[in-house]
Amino acid sequence: MEDQSRPTKRKLKPHPQENSNILSALFYCWTVPIFRTGLKKDISEEDVYQTLQYHRAEDLANRLEKAWKTEQHGFLLI
Repeated sequence: MEDQSRPTKRKLKPHPQENSNILSALFYCWTVPIFRTGLKKDISEEDVYQTLQYHRAEDLANRLEKAWKTEQHGFLLI
């Protein structure tokens, strides 16, 4: 019998912003497919994209920690 208590990792589609050209990025044209899907049906987990690398929790936590340390050292120098 399959263990339902542990979530399985699903293969998500790559984020379209990663490969968008300058115009697509500037005008957010890369969002059109997900909006079109949302008009046709409710968006499910299978419809969403992978998180961008710079939006991942580990990367954001590292950036926050670095900024925090910089700010702390800045106050110590005053």
